[in-house]
Amino acid sequence: MSEILAPAKPVHNTWLEPVQFRARLQRYSGLPPELVVRAIDFDPENERYMQAYRRGLPHTESGQVIQMSTARNRKRRDPAAPRDPENVERSLFRAKRRLKDSVKELAPTALLTLTSRNRLKDLDTAFVAWDALRRLIRKVDPEFAGVVVPELHASGLHWHLHIAVRTVLNHKVLRRLWHIALCGLDGVRVTKTLRGAESPGNVDLQFGGRTGDVAGRALRIAKYIGKYLSKDLHAQFGRKSYAPTRNISVQKAQRFYLAALTPEAARLEALQILGFTPEQALNVRFWTPDDKVAFAVLRDCPE
Repeated sequence: MSEILAPAKPVHNTWLEPVQFRARLQRYSGLPPELVVRAIDFDPENERYMQAYRRGLPHTESGQVIQMSTARNRKRRDPAAPRDPENVERSLFRAKRRLKDSVKELAPTALLTLTSRNRLKDLDTAFVAWDALRRLIRKVDPEFAGVVVPELHASGLHWHLHIAVRTVLNHKVLRRLWHIALCGLDGVRVTKTLRGAESPGNVDLQFGGRTGDVAGRALRIAKYIGKYLSKDLHAQFGRKSYAPTRNISVQKAQRFYLAALTPEAARLEALQILGFTPEQALNVRFWTPDDKVAFAVLRDCPE
């Protein structure tokens, strides 16, 4: 695939053409790259400039405010103050996108769900238990990697964990290690799997999809655990709602603006920038969840 030589800023004047298109290319280590072409609406930003203009703030001849928001005059947000609902929604959207990218970079082999018998009563304890299990697993599977998303039980009294994993360990070994991690929370040392009333929790390991469908499995698992990203956690300042292991490193996405002003032309232009010929571009399938977004998995990329 060719290197991207495209503008990082809008191609057209945002006042004359308030709706322009931007492409986002995300590469993964073991899966085909993903291209997203999105319509960017500059009308809300233009309106903020006009409101500032009416208030008499310094502005250029074209109406753009000079240093409208800087680190010096931007107020620091109070962590105790409730967050704006729209800000929470944007934060949740970004978290879901980062989660999906982390899972696709992981290319998981299975979905792991960890439960406990009312032991994980708060989120901090849930992450402590996960960290203990992760350290135990790495002793027997050094290549282990995972992305964990906590979910609050319907009762609201305790948590359980959904984890996209890449591991060679089976259900029995994972269950024994999970019991060791859970009992360790109370300072109790165990060396075996506990059963019946003694069992502190359970493990569910699912291998979804066909063996060779790595990309499809990764996307299905990402969508599944993405459902559990908590809006309540995002409403709290600085509260993480998912956690990848340290050996998952997502490449930085490349973003570039397009000259095209229609969805169809924007998709074609983005593909041509990436090295596709017009004939090749016609064979690329795009999905359009709404009228502003189109994305494609680039399975057959030019050299």
